[in-house]
Amino acid sequence: MSKVVKSRLMEELEVSRRPFLGKHFRRVLFAGLIWCVGVSVLMQTEAFRYGGSLYEYKNTILLVLILATGIPGAWHFLLLIYNLSPNHARKIAETKAVNIIEKMMKEKFGNIFIHVDYSYAYNSSYNSISGSALAVTNKELYIVEYGALAIVPFSAIRSYKWNIYRPTHYTKVGSGGVFSGQDVTDSYRVAAMNSSELRRAHFESGFIIKVADIEAPEWRFSCQNERIMKKWYEILNQINEGTFSGSPPEDPLDVIYKYNMPDYSDLPEQVSRK
Repeated sequence: MSKVVKSRLMEELEVSRRPFLGKHFRRVLFAGLIWCVGVSVLMQTEAFRYGGSLYEYKNTILLVLILATGIPGAWHFLLLIYNLSPNHARKIAETKAVNIIEKMMKEKFGNIFIHVDYSYAYNSSYNSISGSALAVTNKELYIVEYGALAIVPFSAIRSYKWNIYRPTHYTKVGSGGVFSGQDVTDSYRVAAMNSSELRRAHFESGFIIKVADIEAPEWRFSCQNERIMKKWYEILNQINEGTFSGSPPEDPLDVIYKYNMPDYSDLPEQVSRK
């Protein structure tokens, strides 16, 4: 039996709102500073007062100030408020983790994969994130779990299964009765329970593969997409049955070209085939 090869492919990313909040706060501060300086100049400079040489351009300059600082400042202030949401920081981190793991897999292995899917995985405390991936060649299975890579020969695959946990969405809380849902404490409890359900869905959903390795016998591809799960279950079934073709799926454009283009095989060599 061939050996499972393990390595570290990607480090974890912190899920934090600080970078986004700091960026937009600095831009709001800069726009406000420029606005204050510009208005101060208009108010204090003799040339912009009544009868001054630039008085007739006062409204035009004020409009330029509004367009140059007021509108961008208001926009970044709205983004600052929006970035206060922890969910936004998580979405940014999830997208970044997927992009990084996809880039690193392509840089390290090129285009050797027949099938490949990318995802993300949170750590147990749910405050950092890393990439997750599942890929296959005609000889090996590649699994990335929380940034760690395992290259598994087909002969080392022991078993596999997939699971999707469907989170319950709570709107009211009560034991032996129903709360109104209007109390502040009750609203916090509802939010906490819904957050807990989402975390449980993440940690309990995925494609789990058990391999012949003493140190790390179980690997999980974090995923909550049923279509992707079923696809990989069929791939692993074909590998287990020895019927896996080892060739990538046919491109739809190639199929259209192959079955709809006229056959030029009987034409003389000198005839152009444009």
